[in-house]
This record gives sequence, C-alpha cells and structure tokens, in this order.
Amino acid sequence: MVDASEDAWLELTLEGVIVYANPAACLWSEQSFGELCGQTLESLLGADARSSARSYLPALGPGQSTGSLEGRWGVGERYVEVRFKRFTRAVGPDAILTIARDLTERHRCDLVSRESQERLQLLMDKLPTGMLYEVLLEPSGHRRVLFVSAGVAELHGLTAEQVYADANQLYGQVHEDDRAGLQEAEPRAIANHEPLVASRSRSGPRRTPSGSGTWRRASPIRVRAGTRS
Repeated sequence: MVDASEDAWLELTLEGVIVYANPAACLWSEQSFGELCGQTLESLLGADARSSARSYLPALGPGQSTGSLEGRWGVGERYVEVRFKRFTRAVGPDAILTIARDLTERHRCDLVSRESQERLQLLMDKLPTGMLYEVLLEPSGHRRVLFVSAGVAELHGLTAEQVYADANQLYGQVHEDDRAGLQEAEPRAIANHEPLVASRSRSGPRRTPSGSGTWRRASPIRVRAGTRS
C-alpha cells in the first residue's frame, strides 16, 4: 500500500536521517532509493519549510503527532503538507514516520484567489459612490453581512467591523416607511438578479447616523450559500 501511494512516505531516524523512501518520494526528489537514504528530511524541503522541520523533529515524544507543516518540496514548484509521527519498533530504536501530500494545485488556486481578491478589494475601495457587500439571508429572515467594502464608511457612516457585528447597523438606516417593502423585495431581487431601488414615490430615503438622507440602488448577485448585493 505504501509503495503504491501517491503520497511521499519516509522513515526517519530521530535525528531526521532517511532510512526508507517509497517510490513517490523518489519520483518527487528525482533520486533513487539508494540516493535518498542517508540524506536528511531538511535536504528535501524548500527553505520555507526547513526551519519548521528542524524544530518539530526534536520535540517529538513517543507516540506523539505534531500536526503538520506546509512548504515547498526541494527547489521546484511542488507544494506539500508534511505530517510527522514517532513510533516504537518491536526491535531497535524509535523512528519517525513522515507522510508528505501534494498540495501544489490547491496552493496555486489559493494564490490566484488571493491575488484576485486583492485586486477586487483595491477596485472596490476606490469606488467613489458605491460599495460591495455580501449578505447571508438565512431561512429565518435573519441577515448576516459576510463582507463589506470600504465604501460603507462614506455611504453609511459605519465601519466594516460594526456591520459584521450587527447587520441591523446597516439595514437599520432604511427609512421606517420602506422597511416592510425592502423585507419583501430583497429576496425576490436576489433570486431574479433584479436591481433593488428605493423609490421616492414609495418611501423616504435611507438615514445615516448623521441624520442625512440618500437614495440607494442595489444590484444583487446570488452566490452559493450566501447572497451578494
């Protein structure tokens, strides 16, 4: 089973020296079994993971698992999660079992997602008269704001932290004459991807903490379990 695994399995001495490597570990390292044996685990890891491995291995007690570390495997682009566990042999000294799992694709997607989020955040924070927010509409009708851009300060006089803590800080600014209509229209607008407009003929403007009033138009987009407006 170990020889057929796509994960890299290594057996180490307590000093971190390799005494066994399965075929996946040899393939990842582009070295033979004989070449890997005698090397240290640190020699196989990228610089971002070496210091963590150096501190984890000496701290392992009998039967203890340290959880995991993540970093690059060697000098290439392979990104891995490494787990350690010390085990006791029936005969001979204790050893350390190490299993490395390839997370390269997940890591690449995380980087792309993070870069996209940073670009989107920069764009949203520069919107002169608007903001983007994501709100979770629960079956009970309760709203929970999951994200709001910096425009909330200019438009509503609130910080993002205030809105995250209590969505009513934001929705409470809707004029009292318009709240019932909003309660009914918002789910429908989200489901149909229709603009949500506060009409002067139906209601008064939103009120900010300063007492000023403004009109708002929202273009909802439904996303997964939550709803973004």
